[in-house]
Amino acid sequence: MDELMARGYEDAVMLMHGPVNARAADEFDGALQALRERYGFAGGPLAIFGGSAGAGVALEVATRRDDLAALVGVSPMLRLRPVVATLGKMFGVDYRWSPESDAVAARMDYVARAGELGTLPVRLVLGSEDDATAFLEPARELAAAAAGPSDVVVIEGMGHALAEEPGLEPAPQTPHAAEVDDHAVGWFRKYLGV
Repeated sequence: MDELMARGYEDAVMLMHGPVNARAADEFDGALQALRERYGFAGGPLAIFGGSAGAGVALEVATRRDDLAALVGVSPMLRLRPVVATLGKMFGVDYRWSPESDAVAARMDYVARAGELGTLPVRLVLGSEDDATAFLEPARELAAAAAGPSDVVVIEGMGHALAEEPGLEPAPQTPHAAEVDDHAVGWFRKYLGV
């Protein structure tokens, strides 16, 4: 965690958000194959789930594949620029954009890239306490731009984190996390036919 924070302070886009998003998406196919081999499942509908930066990874994966049946993103990072601005205020950092980081922000603008999702059913689950500019507004914009079925669910009183802070150790599920689970399961049941 210390190294991640140090990278974020040095260059949040080029050393943290951009590489994490791209590399995680690059590793998806290998990870899926390893899971298929380990647990013995080969086919059937495939859905993807992610939270915060992980939802950004899920969306990046979804722009690369045409075999997904559904996607659920929780408090998703849909546009990098407002997230960097919000985190900059939180951590007292004024990010200096460059042509290279502008390119990463363009790649990680899933509202602008909504057309690349095809007709994939997308549900975005957010908390009413999520930052409006960084999370709530982009979620509504993506749902409006999506060609496939999409919706935005806002859970009253929920913040960005699903676990009690700092959230690094196993802990009982929070009521908000249970509500997120219900919304995700409902979406997957509807579009996976299970």
